[in-house]
Amino acid sequence: MNNCVSIKRTRSGRPDSSAARSIGLGSRRSTGEVTRDHPAARSAVHGPRSWDALLIASVMIMLGLGIVLVYSSSSVFAARIHGDAEYFLKAQLGWAVLGLIGMVMAAHVPGEWLQKRAGLLFLGCVVLCVLVLIPGIGHLANGARRWITFAGVGFQPSELTKVAVVVAIAGILANRDANMKKDRSSLLVPVLIAQIPVALILKEPDLGTALVIELVVAVMVFSAGLRLRTLALVGLTALPVFYNQLMGTRWRIERILAWIDPWAYRSTTGYQVSESLISIGSGGLWGVGLGASKHKLFFLPAAHTDFIFALLAEELGFIGVMVVLCVVALFVARALRAAVGAVSSFDGYLAVGLGALVAVPAVFNMCVASGMLPTKGLPLPLVSYGGSNLLATLVAVGLLLRVARDGIAEESTK
Repeated sequence: MNNCVSIKRTRSGRPDSSAARSIGLGSRRSTGEVTRDHPAARSAVHGPRSWDALLIASVMIMLGLGIVLVYSSSSVFAARIHGDAEYFLKAQLGWAVLGLIGMVMAAHVPGEWLQKRAGLLFLGCVVLCVLVLIPGIGHLANGARRWITFAGVGFQPSELTKVAVVVAIAGILANRDANMKKDRSSLLVPVLIAQIPVALILKEPDLGTALVIELVVAVMVFSAGLRLRTLALVGLTALPVFYNQLMGTRWRIERILAWIDPWAYRSTTGYQVSESLISIGSGGLWGVGLGASKHKLFFLPAAHTDFIFALLAEELGFIGVMVVLCVVALFVARALRAAVGAVSSFDGYLAVGLGALVAVPAVFNMCVASGMLPTKGLPLPLVSYGGSNLLATLVAVGLLLRVARDGIAEESTK
């Protein structure tokens, strides 16, 4: 592996000492090493100091801020539409509790167990992506069939599929390391496998989620040693599909035109982004204060979902935006730290993928709200309203916490 975050492993799944030194891991002892089965290691694993406090803090800050902003942005809308100002707040709190339970459970799933079942998890999510396309099973809303409704509760299979793809790709890359494969062409195999759920998600259609999966997979195979030049060539082969997705639908063309000049289309397709820009500009340095936004009063559509970043900027100002950016950066930094200190190849790739799974849509969401990218419905992880996304993100966080915990525990046994 030639990149700065490459994690080369031996047949046993342990870090190769020369590769470890190249990325700052340091060499592992070949004899006399305390494994996770040793009583001291088990004690360290379950000790409170084994958890990554900074990673947990970054997640809790984003989650807490999100709940506050969801209520602030949706209360007026919820009161008019549902007759209950706390309608979206209650729903988000319910999903948050469910997500936190899922996070705790995921944090206690052994890496070896997860790796062995990565294929089954991937296959199960592919089946769900097929089922959601079947009329009568998948729920159709706004021209897209993305939800499966059970007992009155809707869930998006594509959200769980993102996590499953990361787990599956991590497993494939780890197996490649264990088999000592050095040819870079083998790194294209996980890229090709990822196209199965991507193709199904594009059928919904959901271009945003498909793009997120593609970029996350690209980050993972890059960390495994695939050259940027090769990644660029692979991206070029996908251009015809991407072009067809954009130019094959009139409303996407209109969104691109509105992105180029939102003020020229302010009364039509450019209305949302222009209102978002006005909302962001209204915040100034310190913001107008929590709950004091004027654009949530039916001026800014989707203020509690895809454009919650604009409301954040209006109410908390530039300072609030910088705090959020720093928290996201902290999360990514801790994910990379977990990858470097991972106890196995699988855990290392898993940490890289899970970090990207939060960072990529976060960057997309902020860029869309600030007019740097065309409008696309992607939530801000842990902040935007949306049960499926919140649940899947917290489960992903739980998996990442386990990787970080095992790495810290192993360090403490040295």
